[in-house]
Amino acid sequence: MNALRLWGRYATVSVLGQMQYPGSFLILAAAQFANTVIGFVGVWILFARFGHIGGWSLGQIALFYGSITIAFAIADALSRGFDVFGPEFVKTGNFDRLLTPAAWSPGAATLLAWSILGGAAIFYGLLIAQATLAFWTVESLEVANIVTYGGVEAGQYPLDIYARWFRNLLMFVVPIGCVGYLPLTLILGKPNVFGAPAWAAVASPLVGWAFLGASLLVWGLGVRRYTSTGS
Repeated sequence: MNALRLWGRYATVSVLGQMQYPGSFLILAAAQFANTVIGFVGVWILFARFGHIGGWSLGQIALFYGSITIAFAIADALSRGFDVFGPEFVKTGNFDRLLTPAAWSPGAATLLAWSILGGAAIFYGLLIAQATLAFWTVESLEVANIVTYGGVEAGQYPLDIYARWFRNLLMFVVPIGCVGYLPLTLILGKPNVFGAPAWAAVASPLVGWAFLGASLLVWGLGVRRYTSTGS
């Protein structure tokens, strides 16, 4: 809880600092909003041409797009530092000054919120796993970006439009489908291609937290094996 309160203070200071230049803040916020909207325009154009994809309507796809985008945005906001961990902390020796744990606590009131929180957890775990690679190679690996950002793109659509091998990859290897596809098909009243029952769809976002826990365990292993640069 102390770490969470400290993070909250840092976040408050960051926002207040940015608000010192309201014009710049508003332009940046508008640019980020426009970037998200423009990304969805491509989806709208696709549906305007073909009408539907595999029986899924534009509105239903919009729910996938929005929930996965929000989940990644939450993870991206809360995990700043992990994306530059290799070159900025391990390579420079600045990690010696940190070595402080961070705490997570889940909370959700609805299935959609639970799905988004599970998605945030799994993307957070992916970013931590990517940072952990820096203990063995200080340079960032583009293959990790393929999994993380490629997973965001793939999760914005129902898994049943993909080939079976790719569906299985997103369900059982990098389980993004567990935090997006299964609960969202239940919300939308659509059958899922895996034949999972309703209770499994409700519980499936827990996989995101399990993935995050596994990533933290691997992170801990990397920290224990970390050799100081001597700085």
